[in-house]
Amino acid sequence: MKYFTPALLDRLASTNQAVADAAHQEWERALTRWQRHWSKVQPALPDGVRRFEEARIALHDAELLSLAQSGATLVMILQREPPARDVVLLTFTLTEDPVIDRKAISGHGDGNRVTWLYEEWDVDGRGRCWFEVLPSNGWSVRLCFSDFQFLVLPQILPARSGPARRRKTAVPRSA
Repeated sequence: MKYFTPALLDRLASTNQAVADAAHQEWERALTRWQRHWSKVQPALPDGVRRFEEARIALHDAELLSLAQSGATLVMILQREPPARDVVLLTFTLTEDPVIDRKAISGHGDGNRVTWLYEEWDVDGRGRCWFEVLPSNGWSVRLCFSDFQFLVLPQILPARSGPARRRKTAVPRSA
C-alpha cells in the first residue's frame, strides 16, 4: 500500500489523541494524493476496474466471506454491510502468484469476522496492473493481474450466524 499504509492505519487507531489527530490529517493528504494517482493510472487499467470504480461500489466494512484461487483465477466474495446486504464477487486473472503478508498490521482482527478496510489499484513502470487490499485480519493481499471482473448480486439466502436450528414443520402426507 502506497497511500493507505498499515502504519498509517495503526496511527489512526491510536489511543493517544494527538497521534490519532495527526494521522487523520495525514489520511486526508493521502486521499488527495491517491485521487491524483488514480487519474493517472486508470487509463492503463482493464475496463472492469474502471467500471467498478465508476459504479462506486463501497466495500469498506464489507465482510470478506471467501478468498479462493484456482490456477490463474482468484475470487473474492464479500457481503456488503447493511443496508446494502448484497454480495459482491471480484474475479482477478492473475499474472503472478498472490503475495500475502499475514502480519502487515499487528493486533488487528479477532479472526471470527474479516472485513474489508482499504484497497488500492496501481500500474507499475512495466505496465503491470496491481491490486492490494488490507482486510481487518491484519493481512495485506497484493495481486498482479491482467483482467478484473465483478458482479453485485442481490442476496437471496443470507448466511446464518451461529449454529443452525432445526424447525419442526408439519409436512402433509400425500394421498
